[in-house]
Amino acid sequence: MILPISEYFFRGLLTIICCFFCLLTVKAQPQEETKPKEAKQKKEKYPFYLSGIRVGAELTHLAANVFGSDRIGYEINGDIGLSNRYFFSLDLGTEKYERSDISEDYLHTTNGQYFRVGFDYNLLYKKTEDEALSFGLRYGSASFNHELNYMPVNSILGPLNANAEENGLSGSWVEVVTAFKVRIIENLYLSPNFRIKFLVGSQGEEIVDIADIPGYGIAKSNTRASLNYSILYRLPFGKK
Repeated sequence: MILPISEYFFRGLLTIICCFFCLLTVKAQPQEETKPKEAKQKKEKYPFYLSGIRVGAELTHLAANVFGSDRIGYEINGDIGLSNRYFFSLDLGTEKYERSDISEDYLHTTNGQYFRVGFDYNLLYKKTEDEALSFGLRYGSASFNHELNYMPVNSILGPLNANAEENGLSGSWVEVVTAFKVRIIENLYLSPNFRIKFLVGSQGEEIVDIADIPGYGIAKSNTRASLNYSILYRLPFGKK
């Protein structure tokens, strides 16, 4: 069946109008805004520099030398600070122990040298320029000799004298350290430090049992704790 021209005209006009409204509807829909990708924030780089070199002495050894003790000796301390964040430390010392019983039937003497080396991490590096609250690790090693003089009393012969001496003995240990560095006056610091020591072992002939290890203490204990105080002077190197 053939439709009249007018009907074709109205159908075409209706199609055009529908398409026109469709286009308007599409344009009217809100387009999603394309947000630029946020740039990744770069981590702030903390400056890396030599913050100081400190040298000093351990005070409890000096006190024992002055007031008397079964342990006498000296210990010098030093550390190198990087950005007041990391500290590389070195301690050198010498100790002498004397042990005897109440009746002084025997005298056991230990004499030797030791060193400790390790590092610390300062928790306060962002809050202070040259003070510290740090945690760290140390490795310690000692070389020493010991001597036992035994004086038993024989009912017939009277007092006797026996002597045993060993050289070339050694011992090693590791330490977990918590330390403060508090400025007293310009360039002078007090450093209290708490140490927990773990004995790794000892070597030598051991004809006589090892009583003490320089830098460590009583050898029969595999774990020891100590509280020490160091006085440190900051050398004029590096920057605060």
